[in-house]
Amino acid sequence: MDSLKYLAEKVGNDIARTVIESQVVYPKTKNYLEDEKAIVTKDFEETLKVVIQEIQTSIDIKAVDAIKDAVTILEQVEEFKDSVLLSRADYLVVYKGGFDILRLRNKKEPNSGRSIYIEINSCRNELIRLSQTMRGKVDLRWTEIANLIPVFTLGVVVLFQLYQQQNKK
Repeated sequence: MDSLKYLAEKVGNDIARTVIESQVVYPKTKNYLEDEKAIVTKDFEETLKVVIQEIQTSIDIKAVDAIKDAVTILEQVEEFKDSVLLSRADYLVVYKGGFDILRLRNKKEPNSGRSIYIEINSCRNELIRLSQTMRGKVDLRWTEIANLIPVFTLGVVVLFQLYQQQNKK
């Protein structure tokens, strides 16, 4: 299965950022924290850069093959953190395959009552769909061009024959 990093590169960073940002939901923190524990729980303060560095060597996240995906999600969130109000969220939760792989607590304790929740597989599915749509458009253009080649070639041959006939006179 393609990693989010690969898919993000395939569709382009701007499109990937838009897709991931569109997948952000804001569950109530109180109800959400009653769920089971996350694989990795950490704190963040204003930026996710330290967490991104730390999780790259997490054996627990490696065990569920989620390092690239988690890093991609966090790097993207770092880019659009102001628009999703990261500083106002109690937690940032990254979910994959049935469980929370990351639960990051905001050290500033905004007590907003809301957390940010992002599901990796939803992001992946949307990026795959976009990638296939984009590929289909590119293939369609090349198909159209391929269909025009014989017509163009015939036109050149006819013009060449007309040119030869005029030069014989």
